[in-house]
Amino acid sequence: MTREEFLVKLNTTSHDGWDPFFAKIIDYIFLEDRPGQSDKVLPAFVRNVWHIAKPLNFSGMEQTVRWLGHGRLPDDCNPITRLPAGRLIEKCLRTLLGEQDWALLYMGIDGFESFEDSNDWESNWKTSKQVQRFLADLIEEAVDEHSAPTDFIGHIYGEDFVTIISQPEKAEIIARQLQLRFAGEVQQCYPTGTAVPPLKLIVGILQSSDGPFADIREITERSAAARQQQKTDID
Repeated sequence: MTREEFLVKLNTTSHDGWDPFFAKIIDYIFLEDRPGQSDKVLPAFVRNVWHIAKPLNFSGMEQTVRWLGHGRLPDDCNPITRLPAGRLIEKCLRTLLGEQDWALLYMGIDGFESFEDSNDWESNWKTSKQVQRFLADLIEEAVDEHSAPTDFIGHIYGEDFVTIISQPEKAEIIARQLQLRFAGEVQQCYPTGTAVPPLKLIVGILQSSDGPFADIREITERSAAARQQQKTDID
C-alpha cells in the first residue's frame, strides 16, 4: 500500500490516544449515525476532520479520500511524496535534543543529478518524481517492518530524505534493506527500454549515543558528514 492510498492513519502514542504531531498534518474520517451529528470530543490540535453519515457508501468514501489526496496538501509537506518537509522536519529535529534512544538516517540518491543533465527535461522530470515516490514507499515499508509505524519520515527536497526511528539498534538493518531494494527495483520507475543511470542510495546514520548535540545545526552537519563518509566508503 502506498502512502497516497493510506491517507487516513490513526496514531495512538500520547494525549489519550492522539499523536499531536501527526494529528496536525493528516486527515481523520469518522462514520456517524446521522448527518451533522457527532458525539466525539477532539483535541484542539486536530485540524482536518471529516464526517460521513451511515450507511457507509464505499464509493463515496473512495471519492473523499481521492479528493483529500489530490485536491489539498497540508502545509510544509513535499508536493511529490506528501511527506513532511520544511518546518515539520525542523520541529522533529528539535525534539531530539536531550532525548535518548533514537537514530537518524539521512538518505540521498547518488546520481540523481542525471535527471538534470539530459535534454529530455519533461521525461526526466516525470521519472524523477517516480523515483522519489518509489523511495518514499520503500522507506515507509522498511520502518513499518523493523521499527514503529509512528516513527518520523521526512522528505527534505529532491534526493534528500530523513528518517528518525525509536529503535536505534535497527538503523543498520533498515539502511541495508533500503539500499538493496533500491538497487534491485529502481529500474521499475523507468519506461521499458530506457537506460537506467547508475543510481545508488547513500545512507548516513547518526544516533543519540553519538551526542550530546548542542543544537539542530550540529545534528544536521554531523548527519551530513556521516552520509558523505558512507558515500566515500562505497566509492
